[in-house]
Amino acid sequence: MQVIPRANDGSGMELSFSEELMWQSDMGDPQTLPFFDCARSLWLVLQFHGPLNHEALRASLEAIVQRHEVLRSRFVARNGRPMRLISQSPSLSFTTVDGRSFPPANPYEMVEKEIKPLLEKFDLACGPLIRAALVALSSDKHILAIAVHHIIFDRWSRRLLELELRRFYCASVTGSEPDIRPLSVQYQSYVSWQREQLNSERGHKLSAYWTNKLSGLPVLTLPRDGACRPGISTRSGTSWFTIPQEEVSSLVVLSRRSRTTLAATMLAVFTLFLSRLCGSNDVAVGVPLSDRRRPEFEEIIGLFMNVVVVRASVPNGLTFLDLLDRVRRSLVDACIHQDLPYGYLRQIIPTRPAYKVVFNFMPTLAGADREWAGIRTEPLPTAMELQSFADLSLHLRHDGGALLCRLVYKADLFSEDCGQSFAAQIQALTTAVAHAPHNSVDSINLA
Repeated sequence: MQVIPRANDGSGMELSFSEELMWQSDMGDPQTLPFFDCARSLWLVLQFHGPLNHEALRASLEAIVQRHEVLRSRFVARNGRPMRLISQSPSLSFTTVDGRSFPPANPYEMVEKEIKPLLEKFDLACGPLIRAALVALSSDKHILAIAVHHIIFDRWSRRLLELELRRFYCASVTGSEPDIRPLSVQYQSYVSWQREQLNSERGHKLSAYWTNKLSGLPVLTLPRDGACRPGISTRSGTSWFTIPQEEVSSLVVLSRRSRTTLAATMLAVFTLFLSRLCGSNDVAVGVPLSDRRRPEFEEIIGLFMNVVVVRASVPNGLTFLDLLDRVRRSLVDACIHQDLPYGYLRQIIPTRPAYKVVFNFMPTLAGADREWAGIRTEPLPTAMELQSFADLSLHLRHDGGALLCRLVYKADLFSEDCGQSFAAQIQALTTAVAHAPHNSVDSINLA
């Protein structure tokens, strides 16, 4: 495989198409929506048990910021276009907080009340876009919270950050060399590679494919709640629900027999729900995908995100197995042609977004080692408020043998009662197809 050359440091570098969309949405441009629902920042929160070396921890974070130039990014507008500037020295906001006088609270509440307000505000033009706070609860108990703006960070990056933080820290306190290979490329090399693909013969074929694929796509009109007014804000509401392990097991068996995945099966359920909700037999759903398919990109922190449009027809009389086969074929086809960035697709088809709903099945990532040279770490969850770019989105992840589902809706369009009703209908559909996939989908009662 051809090695991608390291990009030169400098000013005024181009952004990836995902970064451009994130920048535009951060500037409040409603024409960029929807892209994918996300928090403005992603967090890594760790609780430490044992004698923590504060200086080694801070030095380890600074080493990571120096290693990944994208973490030293800031973004400015030039002639109406966003450009990246890279600081040569580590740019890290690191705050130390004496938490011994904090009122008694569990660690989760501590993060929500005391730490998050310190780290939430970002200025893309000024930076820094990575912030950290270390709270000392006692001599042998600490909480570290790291917030990174989503424009330079994704879920895979969060895993990389924790892995590298442990390796740098352990090396620092033991006086050894960190077990980390030098990076062969930086994120800007990915940007260059992405844009070069568009000027190739394959790029022209991809443009033609997606232009044809989305031709004649009708607007998916979701029934708005009469109590809400349409707006352009990104305020969101959330309804949580769980698909129990017994039903998940049935769906896994169904997926294997249909030569597909659980993610594709749940996408078919969501497609059916949207068809019934909107009274449409032509449904398009935005599906976020990671763009780390080259090995050089697996060790780089940054936003490697794209969205493909999965379009499926849902005529009357289909069984769920028929619909699943249609969705599977459409999803596979979209993944084969995923090299065209959605941001570029919006430029060649600028009239309106290609989708208004999002389906996001989040893969389970391998965990990090919890022993750090004499101390033990424990990850803490954080409740991030999603910006609702799409009208409606369904996020799923494994929770043991069950599936934890988060339905996010635009609060300007739907009330809390409406969101809960949608969630209940998706649950009803899931139960029905898990037990009787051979039945006609027209016979399924959503009440």
